[in-house]
Amino acid sequence: MARGCTKDEKIRRIRAVQEYLLQGYNGIDITMTIMTKWNIGDRMARKYIQKARESLVEINEQSIKERFAWHVAARERLINKNEKCNPKLVLETLKDLAALEGQYNASGASDVKTEESCEMVLPGGMILKI
Repeated sequence: MARGCTKDEKIRRIRAVQEYLLQGYNGIDITMTIMTKWNIGDRMARKYIQKARESLVEINEQSIKERFAWHVAARERLINKNEKCNPKLVLETLKDLAALEGQYNASGASDVKTEESCEMVLPGGMILKI
């Protein structure tokens, strides 16, 4: 039923499935389409879909890393450019960079939750507030 395909053909097929996924087609429609188009079985069609999804996730993760690196580099350039002439901008940029890197949140609000008071009942009924 299924013929062997070359490595290049496999890459082309995975890319074609990625296009179907990006266009919003569901798995069943893609399966039926590629089974007919490439004369493959259901199992092989599902393998192509799985590989295409995995590849899209890898591409997205790489894209996120690249965008993060770009933002960090842009802030570093801004700091270097304004280091002497605009210290306020440099401090704001450093704060933003630290927030971007997860050092603390950008709003400056504390993540630590504190209780306003605590009560303790001592033997004899006396209440101690802390």
